[in-house]
Amino acid sequence: MNEGISKLTDLYLRRCVFAAQILFVCFSLSFGQPVQFHSEKILMEIGEEFVFIKGIYIFHNDTDVSRSQTLFYPFYLDEHQLYPDSISVKERGGLDKTVKFSRLKKGILFRIKLPPHDYTQVEVWYRQIILANRAEYILTTTKYWGKGLVEGEYRVILPAGFEVTYMSYQPDKVKTIDSNKELYFSRENFMPKKNLIVKWK
Repeated sequence: MNEGISKLTDLYLRRCVFAAQILFVCFSLSFGQPVQFHSEKILMEIGEEFVFIKGIYIFHNDTDVSRSQTLFYPFYLDEHQLYPDSISVKERGGLDKTVKFSRLKKGILFRIKLPPHDYTQVEVWYRQIILANRAEYILTTTKYWGKGLVEGEYRVILPAGFEVTYMSYQPDKVKTIDSNKELYFSRENFMPKKNLIVKWK
């Protein structure tokens, strides 16, 4: 019986996720003002065979009550950028707390707690095998939150010997540190209209 209920629950969640096609699908356990997706800091680190993504996401609960929020986090996937082989999720604070997650076909599902009138930081890290000189990170689904990010910061790090042939956002700064090249850009009041895509040779 429990196994049947679990399968039905998983099927329901998958349908919700794929129909919405959003960065975070929020199923609130209480009603009221929605939680705000406030800002993010993204690191994309490119290697010979892998791309590593570390995202720090800040959410703001502007209600008078604590909220428990279930979030869906999708990965960019295609025949050249495979499902992550390593994933971790943490709530950041005085003591970082590991967050349990469920794997779905195109992403993961996890739950966080948000204190009233406070900010909560969540860190998601993952590694994907890449089979071409190209990496992509999903940005455009921010629009499903109904408003842009207050601030977004983005860093791309790759070996200095890699020549970047295309980047979907013009970097504000480019510098070489030791054997790596770093490209950085930031945006305020940011509603992304395209994903972060990097190509190199």
